[in-house]
Amino acid sequence: MGDQLEILRHCCATLYRVEQVVGQGGMATVYRAQDLRHDRTVAIKVLRPELAASVGADRFLREIRITAQLDHPHILPLLDSGSAEGLLYYVMPFVDGETLRDRLEREGRLPVEDAVQIAREVADALDHAHARGIVHRDIKPENVLLASRHARVADFGIARAISTAGTGLTEVGLTLGTPQYMSPEVASGEQADPRSDIYQLGCLLYEMLVGEPPYAGPTAQAVLAMHVTHAVPSVAGRRRDVPSAVDGVVRKALAKAPADRWPSATAFATALGGGGVVVPSRSRRWVAWSAATLLLATAVVVVIARLTGGEPDAQRVAVLPRATAGEETAGYLEEGLAEALGIELMRLRGVTVVAHESARRLENDDPQRAAHALDVGHLVLLSARRGEGTLHVTVRLVDARGNQQWAEQYDRELQVADVVDVQRDVARNVARSLGGVLVPLRIAPQADAPTTDFDVYNLFMRARYFWKRRGAENLVRAAKDLERAIALDPGFAEGYVALAQTYLLFPAYGVLEPPADSALARAEHLVEAGLALDASLGEGHAARGLLLELRHHDWPAARRAFTTAVALAPGAATVHQWYGEHLLVARETAAALRALRQATTLDPLSPAVSNALAIGLYVTGDHEGALAQVARTVAVDSAYRDAHFVAAAVFLAAREFDSVAVALARTGIPEPAVTAIVQALRGAVPPPVGVEAVRALEGRAWMGAIAAMYAAMGARDDALRIMAQALATPGEDLTITFAPLPVFQDVMADPRYRAMLASLGITVPSGS
Repeated sequence: MGDQLEILRHCCATLYRVEQVVGQGGMATVYRAQDLRHDRTVAIKVLRPELAASVGADRFLREIRITAQLDHPHILPLLDSGSAEGLLYYVMPFVDGETLRDRLEREGRLPVEDAVQIAREVADALDHAHARGIVHRDIKPENVLLASRHARVADFGIARAISTAGTGLTEVGLTLGTPQYMSPEVASGEQADPRSDIYQLGCLLYEMLVGEPPYAGPTAQAVLAMHVTHAVPSVAGRRRDVPSAVDGVVRKALAKAPADRWPSATAFATALGGGGVVVPSRSRRWVAWSAATLLLATAVVVVIARLTGGEPDAQRVAVLPRATAGEETAGYLEEGLAEALGIELMRLRGVTVVAHESARRLENDDPQRAAHALDVGHLVLLSARRGEGTLHVTVRLVDARGNQQWAEQYDRELQVADVVDVQRDVARNVARSLGGVLVPLRIAPQADAPTTDFDVYNLFMRARYFWKRRGAENLVRAAKDLERAIALDPGFAEGYVALAQTYLLFPAYGVLEPPADSALARAEHLVEAGLALDASLGEGHAARGLLLELRHHDWPAARRAFTTAVALAPGAATVHQWYGEHLLVARETAAALRALRQATTLDPLSPAVSNALAIGLYVTGDHEGALAQVARTVAVDSAYRDAHFVAAAVFLAAREFDSVAVALARTGIPEPAVTAIVQALRGAVPPPVGVEAVRALEGRAWMGAIAAMYAAMGARDDALRIMAQALATPGEDLTITFAPLPVFQDVMADPRYRAMLASLGITVPSGS
């Protein structure tokens, strides 16, 4: 550092008197200096030598000249730049104040009105730059300077100059951007654009209001993954004095898909400054309070609670497994216990238990974050450890703020009856602990243990662990464990049903052995065997309903099975999802939406459940709602291909072809095919060009999506051909193919389509 300081002093001696180092970051070192020509204090930023070598002097100085043209009251200007013996530097005014990072470290979080003002001023600066084709790329508290109560954004120059270095950055171990504020698309390797800045601004406002960034993890890689895969957080869930409208502005800015964010920085600022967001100053707040009557104050509290959603429902509970350090088997053991405990808690009348699949996605999250994401009032945190012939289980009950209300530890011998006793004992203790919080509860009669053999129960829990993770390899492992379980205990009804559900997924996930028709035949045998042992298993009846659709194409019989399943398993999200999809094809859209909404209430973080609701909303013409639901799906799983197909269909209905192209590209369709398809849809090329592009995708994409793309281009015969092929393909999901999607409007008028519906047992009145 001393050598760099001396080089800088020597090379800049005629222009600046360089005094001392005042800051150092990952990209540059900052020196305080005196501008000898203008008698003012300046800050000189010097790039790290390895970064300077990667960027190159000519390119750096060229880009600096471009950004030096920015002239805005909330942008810290660039005064000068240069190269000195291999050092690249640029000069800015020295701000007599502090960075936003300094203030956040001192105060933790800011008053709402201060945070909103700073965010609007940063947005104003970004809008000025974006209008001139300049993207900042690294909005963070360190780059926002505060002076005279106003914000000034720094480092437009370094961000633009460094971004042109491309792959050279990785060669020196550097990346442009900070993980805590990096947009999902940039984290995934895509180029930043103005909407990436808006995402970073959303992160900035979130941190100002909450006191920490929206995502935090042990490593940079973990944080980047959270930006891409984790649910969009809510400020209101962490801080109750934040108006719901401000919360909405932040959530929209943090949308995973750039198209779902504010279209411009001006729109972001307008939403904060107008659009119903009113953040009173401290003085006005106290005047209003002193003048209000108690009745008026009470009314205001009620209104605010309604706007923000109020406290989460105390009667909504989720069970979260917590990893036990050093335990190789803890994962499936804890998950199995957590799922079984959730089932026990469902027996508590008045309690809604969020599906374990949703809870599993947040198992390592902070309890407050998890409670907000799941919209629950209480969490049951469970960890388990196996000893020599013993089982150690620790359970804690915490509220939505993370406050512990009850805790207990259980040490039992490894016997199934003891595991079941632990579950029941916990359920009773949870009910007692919730006491005055929930309505008076009664515990329903308990079911017998599902099996008396611990080895069988252990196999069952491990199989469910793999089943939930999907994928061909995991499903095969689950099937092997469940086959062993029912061989050891031929009376294990739940094992038969779980194994049937596993084989049902084989065709969808590309498991080739056994072949699809054999897998469905095996699933059918298992369903009937399980229900013969225990006819009260609602998930068994749901599996029967799905089999009647996939294998026998008998919608009326499937309807009876699903109706029974819903009655027997009202707390199972998958049951409601399958029933809702069944109703969509049956043209009972209102009932379908009710079922699908119930499924998302029970399992809010399941991408499959969320996407099913998005399809339902699209079918009913609620395009805005469908896109919002797609955004929720992608927030949970950005790689969930089917969600992007739904988005493409919605954008097509709105004739937003650029967005159609983006959505199709995210499904994995090759770029040349996307270009040909979208140009054909625009009318820029003849329809046969697009049809040929779709034809090349057959066998590589979902049949329902292929049929929809054909239909969109008016290729009715090709669409009907694919629909007939879907009917003849064992295990093919017919929901998209035969639900009344708007894109199929022309196809649905064809007698051939009506004949295919009739083969399913569905009759559509003529003219509908």
